Amino acid sequence: KTIFLSQSRKRASFHTHRLKIYFENLKCNLNELILLHHFFNFMTQQQIIVPEKVVCSHEDGTNDVYICHEKLGQGGFSVVHHVTHQNKKKSYAMKVIAKERYLNSSNKILLQKLENEIKIQKNLDHPNIVKLKDSFTDEHNQYMILEYCPGKTTYDYLKKSEKGHLTELETRKILKDILHGLLYLHNNKIIHHDLKLENFIIGSDGRVKIADFGVSSVLKNFNEKCYSICGTTNYMSPELLQKENKGHGFEVDIWAVGVSAFILLTGQ
Repeated sequence: KTIFLSQSRKRASFHTHRLKIYFENLKCNLNELILLHHFFNFMTQQQIIVPEKVVCSHEDGTNDVYICHEKLGQGGFSVVHHVTHQNKKKSYAMKVIAKERYLNSSNKILLQKLENEIKIQKNLDHPNIVKLKDSFTDEHNQYMILEYCPGKTTYDYLKKSEKGHLTELETRKILKDILHGLLYLHNNKIIHHDLKLENFIIGSDGRVKIADFGVSSVLKNFNEKCYSICGTTNYMSPELLQKENKGHGFEVDIWAVGVSAFILLTGQ
């Protein structure tokens, strides 16, 4: 299944072909794509307002108060801030999603993604998985309190490399951590579906951890096939891009790890 392409023209042609098949499988027509384009533009232009203090009230009458600090990252539908617990003085990453962004969405894809992410991640407990501490809402936002990983992503780490790629020793260390986390996921019948350098986060303990479970799937048994087509195109396996969707299993995650290894070692 490994494809070696030496010329940039061939690579461009290959990725164009993958994108074509991807959109054919999604059955997107031109009008749908135009509407999707305007929708994403609208979402990314709207700022998410995050209060300086965020309060989580519990049923026992106690409160968790989080003090908001610098922004760690932002996507089209969410923003992530570094926060500290007011009493415990412990750092966390707080993911904030504006309610209006998914409650006003006619197709409810965002809401399903959010519910899926919280449902899966709250039950995970492994040193190579980003831990979800809590999730709650207020009048305006949905909040996810996550383990704080100050080392940023392996993508950021790669970009800071002087040679533009990592050594085999560095790559082995990252892959070892990722595979430990992935084995845990697969043993719990979870397909991640979006493994990539941007979702490998470096924790305060130096461990690399898997993040972002928005498009993950939980199988009923180890032999069950999954038919959803999702992920980041350059990391997607051939099974996901075939015209005839025959279903797939855990192997799509293994392919994505292989692509990640190639990028880390070559910088391409």
